[in-house]
Amino acid sequence: MNNIELLIFDLDGTLVNSREDIIAAIRHSIRHVGGSEPGNETLTVHLGRPLFNIMFDLLGDGNSDRAREATEEYRRFFFDNCAHYTKPYPGVLETLQRLDGKYRLAVATTKMTFMADRVLELLDMQRYFDLVQGTEGFEPKPAPDIVRVVTDKLSVNASENKVWMIGDRKSDILSGKAAGVSTCFAGYGFGSEQERLEACADAEIDSFSELPAALGIELSGE
Repeated sequence: MNNIELLIFDLDGTLVNSREDIIAAIRHSIRHVGGSEPGNETLTVHLGRPLFNIMFDLLGDGNSDRAREATEEYRRFFFDNCAHYTKPYPGVLETLQRLDGKYRLAVATTKMTFMADRVLELLDMQRYFDLVQGTEGFEPKPAPDIVRVVTDKLSVNASENKVWMIGDRKSDILSGKAAGVSTCFAGYGFGSEQERLEACADAEIDSFSELPAALGIELSGE
């Protein structure tokens, strides 16, 4: 019997495939401030990073004010257009249903909390999570802050293999490692094969339905 108490999930690229809606919102916001639209390949590399950093780098003019304006436009636009194409990855809803009530479940995302809540609400997924935590007021991943905020709020000791951080980017895994929790790399998400190799997670999955077995969770016989 494992002693897992808490599973912490990244949102974009781990629980939901939000690639098209995020890319559309970034393009809209770059256009809004007069920037040149980047291609899909360039945009994909940036998914999962802090929003202001994405805008600053994509605009490429060193103008913080313009990047802030693009960031605010993104938040305005995305709130109303965040779930046109976004949907849970295959196996997510079924697996969450099986985990629900047996383990505490949380979301730790680079999004702001209100935006993560909005996405989960529209997809009818909020009910599965004890806590949805966005990144505001502390350092983003790969810093350990967000994982520590989640464990502190839920009063779970991060030691003794009680907590897992599951994410699709190297930054998710490094954040979990820095916080002293076990880590699982979601290979089906936005991260590259190079990130998978460099992350050196404690476990890896290629579909969400593989998660219980990868973490040693027995859900059979229900």
